[in-house]
Amino acid sequence: MTEARYGFVLSEWHRHAGWESFRKKVPVSGASAEELTARLRPWALDTLAQEHLSDGEYWASLVGVDGHGQPDETQVLDVVDIFWFHGEEFVPASSVS
Repeated sequence: MTEARYGFVLSEWHRHAGWESFRKKVPVSGASAEELTARLRPWALDTLAQEHLSDGEYWASLVGVDGHGQPDETQVLDVVDIFWFHGEEFVPASSVS
């Protein structure tokens, strides 16, 4: 088994309270950071849909792992913002071509 070098982290941002809560941390391996960056948004959207998470603003991060092989949210390599609304990603009409 290949040891995980990276992880995906999904967090919910509570804008009015000024804090975030971690929803899911998953070690990932067998791919380069560039390949994992391409898989980050699809993973986050699948996770949001499968876990029926509430409407809100979420951050999905590609992170390094700590000494125990667990995702470490302090070693951020990439971040995507997702606005989740009624079970799907909310995309403003101005960004749709």
